[in-house]
Amino acid sequence: MYLNLFFLITAALSLASVAKAGTYSQCQASDSSLQGCPSGTKYVAAGTKIQTAIDSGAAYILIAPGTYNEQLKVSKNLVMLGSTKGTVTVTHSAYKDLSGSGANRDAATLYVSGSTFYAYDIVFANTADDKTTASQPLGPAAAVYFETNAKASLYNCQVKSWQDSLYAGGNFFMYKGSVWGWVDMLYGDGKSWFSGVTIYNRGCGGGITAWRGASGGAVIQEGGRVTIASDARSGTSGCYLGRPWDSKMKSSYLNTVMDSVVNLKGWSTWSSSDPRYTEGQTIFEEYNSSGAGYDASKRQLVKILTSNPYTIKGFFGDTSFIDSGTASI
Repeated sequence: MYLNLFFLITAALSLASVAKAGTYSQCQASDSSLQGCPSGTKYVAAGTKIQTAIDSGAAYILIAPGTYNEQLKVSKNLVMLGSTKGTVTVTHSAYKDLSGSGANRDAATLYVSGSTFYAYDIVFANTADDKTTASQPLGPAAAVYFETNAKASLYNCQVKSWQDSLYAGGNFFMYKGSVWGWVDMLYGDGKSWFSGVTIYNRGCGGGITAWRGASGGAVIQEGGRVTIASDARSGTSGCYLGRPWDSKMKSSYLNTVMDSVVNLKGWSTWSSSDPRYTEGQTIFEEYNSSGAGYDASKRQLVKILTSNPYTIKGFFGDTSFIDSGTASI
């Protein structure tokens, strides 16, 4: 009896581990046979176009390992799965010329609007500045851009650009993976939570986060790391955690390891001539920060929390857009 009970408990724990490994892990380990994939999944073979699969109406897309040079636009509910048999990279090179017309979204490698969107194990890269030798990026060059009317989440993805790498206008959640950038790499108006994400600084310009809070937006980085990128510009140091896009910006770092690339002052105004920081209205917070880039006695503009008041469910309210089979919420 006790032996049988032991095996039952062991089996249950094993099943729980498999479930937490990822909701679509079996499908992602498959190929064109689509074994273990949801019914109707569309397979994208190397050398073909992902956008064609998006336009086909499929709700699930499995992408073969390879590099796809294209700009993606999504306006429907979609689950985009990168194969775990190799690296899946979507790359595009464009930037917004600040002296010209058009919008930041027009340069994005991935643009999502009006839908609930999920992506797993994919590298999204905007390479506009990969070879620049200038003292600052060419201009905004989002790798991913999520509109105000989108609910989106990324799981073990890499988001790589140089300026304005990731924009989130609606509810956004990112689990593990990494974001790479130089200037204001995380920006937006919505509610965003980054869980266990590594922030790679390719340079230090503006702040890591630049948020607008006038419409209730806020950004939280929890359980991750802030460090220097392997391809960082020479002399990269003294990076600020954030600066206010508007005076109601709210940004919090919780349980985050901060390497020496982080400026010990921590936070900055928008600029000396246009600070956008208002005492009691602009909210910068840290809880349980650690590492060489953290010294509470040298921080400025920030409230150091003695306890963590935030939970993912409390932050968003409705967490139905988050894959709780992959991420712990």
